[in-house]
Amino acid sequence: MHPGRGLRDITSLDIAPPAMTGLADRMVRAGLIDRRTDPEDKRISRLWLTRLGREVGTHALAELGALNATLTEGFTDAEMAVVSRWLAAVHARFD
Repeated sequence: MHPGRGLRDITSLDIAPPAMTGLADRMVRAGLIDRRTDPEDKRISRLWLTRLGREVGTHALAELGALNATLTEGFTDAEMAVVSRWLAAVHARFD
């Protein structure tokens, strides 16, 4: 998550707004993010990664990178492109 993003800005996560609010609340309690009021629009809360949040994110990305390498081992880029298109189509049909 980019520092200072609003909940509505984080659309790539494909999470419903109430669920995103709950997730943000849990992340604040865990010390992973800070929630601050936008200085220009008091209706908006901005989310900022804490030092712990950055550390946990770096570790998670490393772990996911290793997992992804294991899962995709033996497949060509072209084969992975087909899988990616299929998964996107399935997601679109059930969204």
